[in-house]
Amino acid sequence: MDQLYELAYEYRKTKLWKKISEDQIFAIRLNDGQIGFINIMGAGNEFNAINLTIGEDNLLNFKKVIESNMDYSNYDYFVSTLLLENHQLIFGNKDDLDPGEVKEVRKFKKDHGIKISGSLTFPYFRKSEKFSPLKQFDNEKDYSYIKQAISASIDLSNILGDSNAEDVDIYSIYDEPSIMVLENDGESYKIKDSVDVDWNKEISYPIANIINIETLKNIKKAKKSGQMECQLVVLPEPVEDSDFVPHYPQTLLAVDKRSGEAISTDPVEDYTKNPNEIVNSFFEMLLNLDLIPEVINVPDQRTFNLLKEICASSNIKIFVKDNLIDLDEVKNELFDYLDSQLPDETNDSDVISDDEMLQMLDMMEYMANEGIAPPQELIDLLVDGVKTGIFDDNLSKQIMQTLNKIL
Repeated sequence: MDQLYELAYEYRKTKLWKKISEDQIFAIRLNDGQIGFINIMGAGNEFNAINLTIGEDNLLNFKKVIESNMDYSNYDYFVSTLLLENHQLIFGNKDDLDPGEVKEVRKFKKDHGIKISGSLTFPYFRKSEKFSPLKQFDNEKDYSYIKQAISASIDLSNILGDSNAEDVDIYSIYDEPSIMVLENDGESYKIKDSVDVDWNKEISYPIANIINIETLKNIKKAKKSGQMECQLVVLPEPVEDSDFVPHYPQTLLAVDKRSGEAISTDPVEDYTKNPNEIVNSFFEMLLNLDLIPEVINVPDQRTFNLLKEICASSNIKIFVKDNLIDLDEVKNELFDYLDSQLPDETNDSDVISDDEMLQMLDMMEYMANEGIAPPQELIDLLVDGVKTGIFDDNLSKQIMQTLNKIL
């Protein structure tokens, strides 16, 4: 890990995020032959990261996400983010890291005489996998990918110097450009060529194409009537699998227009790994409930692709349509119910960031200068925190300097 931390702090010195905007993309040829697409986050001063997206399909998903203007209240945006797969070096605050990671970073900083403190100064590493929250790296390939991305970003900063990103053919993803590629020549990353991306390529969603023969026979024989609205729905709260790994479950949710009856399949961990499983479950449920429709209307291409071949085999028409009101109502009721089942979370408002702590110290000093004594309980808490090592060395030093001034 020391080598990665060393690279991370070397990258931080480049301040590459001041030279390149978050929507400007460059690529690297990874040592396994794949093309990795990189964008640098940090221009807005609220988030600082290197984001590595591997492969054209993932890049198209990424473009779809950023073009949605990052509307976190929008369900479609939420689902799009769960289809992303990427690797990140992130500079955050210590509260963003696990305690073990904080300990590692502090030890590295102490051993290497790094005095940087304040917000966005703790490096850590995360990856996105389909239908999963951000998770820690868990294999050597993850670390190898991000190491290559950091090294290339450092070398790009040197290549740029005082130039603009456009001067070396790095352009906004919104312009749908050819993308400049860096390649390692054994000593450093250098501009090699560019790669053309098929920006008009449809995002490929899984298609279910195998159904139980008996189920298919029975659907063909069944009397079909009416319409059904259906969507592959991602549940909005993560759950843990048997190994305590969190994921966002998916289910096929449908409402029958004749009866108003709502049905859903058992949730799965990742429908993309076995799309036939969830679709077989869905049609078997329709048979058992005697609800075989003539028409299934769906709101998105993802659900359409999943069902289209089985619907064709079953002589059921399927269409993509907007404003499926009954389906939206059932979906909202489901989400409201799931939300009501969540336990109350502990209020974390008492967790104070380093920046907030520095502001509090300034206020205490101001109060003392105005003749107002800070509460003794607060002073005792700060002294105890310094003694027990809750704060890093720099913050502890600033706390004690402030207390020495005011006491």
